[in-house]
Amino acid sequence: MLFDVLNATDDERDALTRGANERIAGGGHAPKRLVLDLHDLGGDALELLAAVEESLLADDRLGPAVVLLTIDQYRKLPITYAERDLELVKVADQAAVVRALAERPHALVVCSRPPLDAEGRPCFTRWAAISWNRKTLVIEPADAIDRFAREGALPGLASVPDGHRLDALGLVPKPRLEGLPVGPELRSRMEALAAGTLELDPAARLGEALALGIVAASTDAERVRAALASAGLPAEQVTDAAGLERALARARLRAAPPTVLHVSGAWHLVNAEQPAALLGHPRVSVHTISAGPTALSRLAKAVAGRTAVDWELDPRLERAMDELDPARTDEGLAHARSWMAHGGHLVVGENVPCADGVERLRRLLAQPVPRAEQRIEWTRPVGRDGGTVDPVAHVCALSDPEELRQNVWSQFQPVGSTVWHGREEKLTVVWACRTGTVDNFTGYHGDFDERGCFSGSIWEGAAAAPASP
Repeated sequence: MLFDVLNATDDERDALTRGANERIAGGGHAPKRLVLDLHDLGGDALELLAAVEESLLADDRLGPAVVLLTIDQYRKLPITYAERDLELVKVADQAAVVRALAERPHALVVCSRPPLDAEGRPCFTRWAAISWNRKTLVIEPADAIDRFAREGALPGLASVPDGHRLDALGLVPKPRLEGLPVGPELRSRMEALAAGTLELDPAARLGEALALGIVAASTDAERVRAALASAGLPAEQVTDAAGLERALARARLRAAPPTVLHVSGAWHLVNAEQPAALLGHPRVSVHTISAGPTALSRLAKAVAGRTAVDWELDPRLERAMDELDPARTDEGLAHARSWMAHGGHLVVGENVPCADGVERLRRLLAQPVPRAEQRIEWTRPVGRDGGTVDPVAHVCALSDPEELRQNVWSQFQPVGSTVWHGREEKLTVVWACRTGTVDNFTGYHGDFDERGCFSGSIWEGAAAAPASP
């Protein structure tokens, strides 16, 4: 009724009600609403007491203060302290401090460590952190006395939802090897722990939070990683956008196992089921890719069951390539053919006896006669007028020898290799001269001339080298 007459706001009603309850609890006397715990602040005691009197005791809006002092500090009290309405309490140890603070459960406590409530938990809403260093007194929050006088409490720690608690991730807390900080640094650290913004290993953060008796918040990344681990997915691989594209391209070529890729703060699950806890998460993407058969498996399937005769008739897998890649544009098939044909990986099936061999031979001989071919192997030195030359180094079969003018040396077969060609095909033969020059030669110049080389027709080459049919 009185509040309605006074038109008191909700905050004013709460403050008046709290003040009345405190006065009733104090036996009708005004409760002590400010406690200064100076017992663990080092440095020169006289300078500390002078700084406290100037910055904290000058504001009497919280009424008479209670000051907790060590014996040494008590002996060095300035005479001006006796002139103030103060309650001076000498404490010998931390247990005495705890008892003194417990007797004043509604007061603002200015000390280096947070006071504890009846359940032994830090009471953040009535703790102003203090530090004394190099003759500097620091209070955090700086407006603690003013705010407590107006609102009756200081801001508490951030509330941590159950789903964001760090201790819900199944981590093993790591104990802190060093002592925790005190004063304003400790208060800021506790705020960061509750908000999940402290830059520290999650297990170490959990250990600190348990030591301080508060709840630490997890980060979004930690919750994502915990959900992935709970789902049994492999550890993430950190990569960039290009690495992600390469991984997806590989998955399209061959079946990829479940993979977790971390790219710039986002997670990509390749062929992995998304955990239920991460459904709809904006930074978790799922890539389900069904890979087709590999080039090697396709080629192996095409030549499966080949006999030794089949391999002799098609040693370079030309027929299989005509079926699978007539345009010769599939690089994967080209590599697979090289691996299979030149790497000694041929699978030879058993030859099947021919029941009607004579009849098959008769039908074969009845076919038109194919054009004649011959095989040329260059194995001995060749002499030419105008210079001394090495054994023939390279032979290159081309329909047009003029093609040799571009990137000439990359087109030749290895030394001693066998070159097959049709009777009507042109064959360019190149000799590498050791000394001297080539005379009486026309038609080629440029790179050939500079290197002391020349070419000849198929018949000229055949006349200069042994041939076997």
